[in-house]
Amino acid sequence: MNELLFFGFLIIYFTTALLVYRFWQREGILLLFVLSIIICNLQVVKQVTLFGLQATLGNIAYGMTFWTTDLLAEVHGKKEARRAVIFGFVALVLFTFSMRYALFFRPGPEDWAQEHLTAIFAFLPRIVLASYAAYLVSQFHDIWLFHLLKPSRSRPGL
Repeated sequence: MNELLFFGFLIIYFTTALLVYRFWQREGILLLFVLSIIICNLQVVKQVTLFGLQATLGNIAYGMTFWTTDLLAEVHGKKEARRAVIFGFVALVLFTFSMRYALFFRPGPEDWAQEHLTAIFAFLPRIVLASYAAYLVSQFHDIWLFHLLKPSRSRPGL
Protein backbone atom coordinates (compact mmCIF):
# COMPACT_ATOMS: atom_id res chain seq x y z
CA MET A 1 0.00 0.00 0.00
CA ASN A 2 2.82 2.43 0.83
CA GLU A 3 4.23 1.97 -2.65
CA LEU A 4 0.92 3.01 -4.22
CA LEU A 5 0.79 6.04 -1.96
CA PHE A 6 4.40 6.80 -2.92
CA PHE A 7 3.61 6.78 -6.65
CA GLY A 8 0.48 8.83 -5.98
CA PHE A 9 2.61 11.37 -4.12
CA LEU A 10 5.03 11.54 -7.05
CA ILE A 11 2.22 12.10 -9.54
CA ILE A 12 0.64 14.77 -7.34
CA TYR A 13 3.97 16.53 -6.79
CA PHE A 14 5.06 16.51 -10.43
CA THR A 15 1.62 17.60 -11.61
CA THR A 16 1.51 20.36 -9.02
CA ALA A 17 5.01 21.51 -9.97
CA LEU A 18 4.09 21.67 -13.66
CA LEU A 19 0.86 23.55 -12.96
CA VAL A 20 2.59 25.94 -10.57
CA TYR A 21 5.27 26.59 -13.16
CA ARG A 22 2.66 27.04 -15.90
CA PHE A 23 0.75 29.69 -13.95
CA TRP A 24 3.41 31.38 -11.81
CA GLN A 25 6.71 30.46 -13.51
CA ARG A 26 9.86 31.00 -11.47
CA GLU A 27 8.12 32.50 -8.42
CA GLY A 28 5.74 29.54 -8.22
CA ILE A 29 8.59 27.02 -8.31
CA LEU A 30 10.47 29.00 -5.65
CA LEU A 31 7.37 28.88 -3.47
CA LEU A 32 6.90 25.16 -4.09
CA PHE A 33 10.55 24.53 -3.25
CA VAL A 34 10.28 26.36 0.08
CA LEU A 35 7.02 24.58 0.88
CA SER A 36 8.64 21.22 0.07
CA ILE A 37 11.51 21.96 2.47
CA ILE A 38 9.05 22.68 5.28
CA ILE A 39 6.91 19.63 4.43
CA CYS A 40 9.87 17.25 4.40
CA ASN A 41 11.09 18.58 7.73
CA LEU A 42 7.71 17.78 9.27
CA GLN A 43 7.41 14.41 7.57
CA VAL A 44 10.91 13.30 8.55
CA VAL A 45 9.61 12.07 11.90
CA LYS A 46 7.28 9.51 10.27
CA GLN A 47 8.93 6.16 9.59
CA VAL A 48 7.60 4.10 6.65
CA THR A 49 8.49 0.96 4.74
CA LEU A 50 8.89 1.46 0.99
CA PHE A 51 9.91 -1.36 -1.32
CA GLY A 52 11.03 -3.38 1.71
CA LEU A 53 13.29 -0.61 3.06
CA GLN A 54 12.82 1.57 6.13
CA ALA A 55 12.74 5.28 5.29
CA THR A 56 11.39 8.52 6.60
CA LEU A 57 8.41 9.96 4.80
CA GLY A 58 10.30 13.24 4.47
CA ASN A 59 12.71 11.59 2.03
CA ILE A 60 10.02 11.59 -0.65
CA ALA A 61 9.33 15.32 -0.43
CA TYR A 62 13.05 16.05 -0.10
CA GLY A 63 13.84 14.13 -3.27
CA MET A 64 11.39 16.35 -5.12
CA THR A 65 13.36 19.46 -4.17
CA PHE A 66 16.16 18.31 -6.45
CA TRP A 67 13.76 18.14 -9.36
CA THR A 68 12.56 21.70 -8.72
CA THR A 69 16.11 23.10 -8.57
CA ASP A 70 16.94 21.19 -11.76
CA LEU A 71 13.90 22.73 -13.43
CA LEU A 72 14.98 26.19 -12.30
CA ALA A 73 18.55 25.54 -13.42
CA GLU A 74 17.43 24.28 -16.83
CA VAL A 75 15.07 27.13 -17.60
CA HIS A 76 16.43 30.07 -15.56
CA GLY A 77 20.06 29.18 -14.93
CA LYS A 78 22.37 28.16 -12.13
CA LYS A 79 21.99 31.47 -10.28
CA GLU A 80 18.22 31.03 -9.93
CA ALA A 81 18.61 27.45 -8.69
CA ARG A 82 21.09 28.63 -6.06
CA ARG A 83 18.65 31.37 -5.09
CA ALA A 84 16.01 28.70 -4.41
CA VAL A 85 18.44 26.82 -2.16
CA ILE A 86 19.11 30.00 -0.16
CA PHE A 87 15.36 30.72 0.08
CA GLY A 88 14.81 27.17 1.30
CA PHE A 89 17.60 27.48 3.85
CA VAL A 90 16.24 30.73 5.25
CA ALA A 91 12.75 29.21 5.44
CA LEU A 92 14.14 26.11 7.15
CA VAL A 93 16.00 28.14 9.77
CA LEU A 94 13.00 30.42 10.41
CA PHE A 95 10.62 27.47 10.61
CA THR A 96 12.89 25.58 13.01
CA PHE A 97 13.40 28.64 15.20
CA SER A 98 9.72 29.60 15.32
CA MET A 99 8.55 26.07 16.13
CA ARG A 100 11.21 25.70 18.82
CA TYR A 101 10.33 29.14 20.21
CA ALA A 102 6.63 28.20 20.33
CA LEU A 103 7.48 25.47 22.83
CA PHE A 104 8.47 28.11 25.41
CA PHE A 105 4.90 29.40 25.67
CA ARG A 106 3.04 27.95 28.63
CA PRO A 107 0.20 25.86 27.22
CA GLY A 108 -3.39 26.64 28.15
CA PRO A 109 -5.44 24.25 30.29
CA GLU A 110 -7.22 22.77 27.25
CA ASP A 111 -4.05 22.37 25.18
CA TRP A 112 -3.50 18.90 23.80
CA ALA A 113 -0.75 19.68 21.30
CA GLN A 114 2.18 20.76 23.52
CA GLU A 115 3.32 17.21 24.22
CA HIS A 116 3.22 16.31 20.52
CA LEU A 117 4.93 19.50 19.39
CA THR A 118 7.62 18.95 21.99
CA ALA A 119 8.18 15.42 20.71
CA ILE A 120 8.63 16.73 17.16
CA PHE A 121 10.47 20.01 17.73
CA ALA A 122 12.56 19.46 20.89
CA PHE A 123 15.59 18.58 18.80
CA LEU A 124 19.23 18.17 19.55
CA PRO A 125 21.35 21.06 18.23
CA ARG A 126 23.93 18.69 16.67
CA ILE A 127 21.26 16.98 14.59
CA VAL A 128 19.85 20.29 13.39
CA LEU A 129 23.28 21.65 12.48
CA ALA A 130 24.14 18.42 10.66
CA SER A 131 20.82 18.60 8.84
CA TYR A 132 21.47 22.19 7.76
CA ALA A 133 24.95 21.28 6.52
CA ALA A 134 23.64 18.22 4.66
CA TYR A 135 20.92 20.34 3.07
CA LEU A 136 23.35 22.97 1.78
CA VAL A 137 25.94 20.46 0.57
CA SER A 138 23.43 18.20 -1.19
CA GLN A 139 21.50 21.02 -2.85
CA PHE A 140 24.54 22.95 -4.09
CA HIS A 141 26.18 19.70 -5.21
CA ASP A 142 23.04 18.82 -7.20
CA ILE A 143 23.14 22.18 -9.00
CA TRP A 144 26.86 21.81 -9.71
CA LEU A 145 26.46 18.25 -11.00
CA PHE A 146 23.39 19.14 -13.06
CA HIS A 147 25.37 21.82 -14.90
CA LEU A 148 28.40 19.57 -15.24
CA LEU A 149 26.37 16.82 -16.89
CA LYS A 150 24.04 19.09 -18.86
CA PRO A 151 24.87 19.11 -22.56
CA SER A 152 26.25 22.43 -23.68
CA ARG A 153 26.20 24.10 -27.06
CA SER A 154 29.91 24.75 -26.62
CA ARG A 155 30.55 21.00 -26.11
CA PRO A 156 29.14 19.27 -29.20
CA GLY A 157 28.42 15.60 -28.88
CA LEU A 158 27.79 15.64 -25.13
